Amino acid sequence: GALSNGEIRGVAPDAKLFMTGVLYDGYVYFNSFSSLFQPSSSYSASIHSASWGDDLDNSYNDWCAEVDEYVWKHPTFLPVFSAGNTGTDAHTVGAPGTAKNCLTVGATENVRTNVLISSYADNAAQIAYFSSCGPTADGRIKPEICAPGTYILSTRSTLAPDANYGWGVYSNTNYAFNGGTSMACPLVAGAAALTREWLLKR
Repeated sequence: GALSNGEIRGVAPDAKLFMTGVLYDGYVYFNSFSSLFQPSSSYSASIHSASWGDDLDNSYNDWCAEVDEYVWKHPTFLPVFSAGNTGTDAHTVGAPGTAKNCLTVGATENVRTNVLISSYADNAAQIAYFSSCGPTADGRIKPEICAPGTYILSTRSTLAPDANYGWGVYSNTNYAFNGGTSMACPLVAGAAALTREWLLKR
């Protein structure tokens, strides 16, 4: 929240953050989940927030097996994946959000009274119209949790045009509104960080 003088802050503003790029030419690419989850021997993250997945694959695939194996070997590590944005039909959660040892996040509506199109942000108990739904292909319940995913205020790239922010640019142009399970996922990851901190300290 530095660019807003602390007015706008994330869920866990004091958390340490390690960024890893996985997009290449429009596709997600990385060597392995092990290299993605623990990118170096000198740095180890406790929570991984991933706002991506394969909307077309609801199965338990190789990605899922890798995620589950890593968490089995590192039981204090929590990967958090977005469920996907393919609508409210059954069996639409995408891999690797269909893994067993991860937390998968769907989206609800946010509640905002100051946006022009408020019908998408007027009922916190309503699942967002785009949020993918379970169960998985093998019948497991996914997503396990939902969080607000419409009109989420977040940081804005200075290099991205206004058209990239279909939900609107904030009055402080360092921030913009966005939507999707990709916005709900980091909210849950932030809440998980606060929960982990509380459990460790108390």
